[in-house]
Amino acid sequence: MKKQIIFVLVCIFTSLIAFVSMYKLISLNKPTVNVHVVSLLKNKAEPDIVAIKTGDYVQFNSSDSNNHELEQGEGNANGNKHDHKDRGLGSGNFKADEGYKLQFKKEGIFFFHDHYNPDINITVVVKNKK
Repeated sequence: MKKQIIFVLVCIFTSLIAFVSMYKLISLNKPTVNVHVVSLLKNKAEPDIVAIKTGDYVQFNSSDSNNHELEQGEGNANGNKHDHKDRGLGSGNFKADEGYKLQFKKEGIFFFHDHYNPDINITVVVKNKK
């Protein structure tokens, strides 16, 4: 009986070691994904240009007491007229102390503006991971 208990304990311990080793191997092969934070303020975004890698996220946080709504397009940047020609993103309204997180899966340069204040512009530059 004593040998059977020892055998069972050894089997459990061995299985536990194998599980932990396999879990570490899986987590080592997992790609790293970063979250980059942009603070939306009354009249600006900080930072207003973000450079990231494909697969990363940008989290847009409302950091003031105003509502914000992100739209794709350049807003009033560089003398442009507020437009929505690059439709594809509509964050919907988010309030103070709320945010919106977006994952970028393709390489490129993406322009966003705050629909409520088109003078707030954000540029996201996405490069492929290597």
